Amino acid sequence: MIPLHPSVVHYPIGLLSVALLFYVMYAWTGREALHTAGWYCHGLGLIGAVAAIVSGVAARSDVTDRVDVVWLDRHQTLGIGTGVYFLLLWLIFLQRPVWLRRRAIVMVLSLVGWSLLLITMRSGEALVWHFLMTK
Repeated sequence: MIPLHPSVVHYPIGLLSVALLFYVMYAWTGREALHTAGWYCHGLGLIGAVAAIVSGVAARSDVTDRVDVVWLDRHQTLGIGTGVYFLLLWLIFLQRPVWLRRRAIVMVLSLVGWSLLLITMRSGEALVWHFLMTK
């Protein structure tokens, strides 16, 4: 059976990254279309994050015999933590929309989000290339 997780994870990564980019551009320009685009990308990215987390947890049993469990636990924790961070970020911007106009807040929150996405992606890449592709 083809694993679903590797096919699903790219959508939330891309959508959430672009949502942050739209938020940053909105903070600097004030163009409402950028805020709207960021909002929709963020919402779709959260839906994709749920699919990625669920498919990742489901795929865990298929790879535990080939992957170091410490790496697997780290990637799973990072994935869930990143999803929770973006959900909280969405709720913060929903409750405090004026924060999207504050450049420093948006920049810091975006840098944290991009960092979490990058670290989670790199841990997933390490799982695939160092454990799954070599065995």
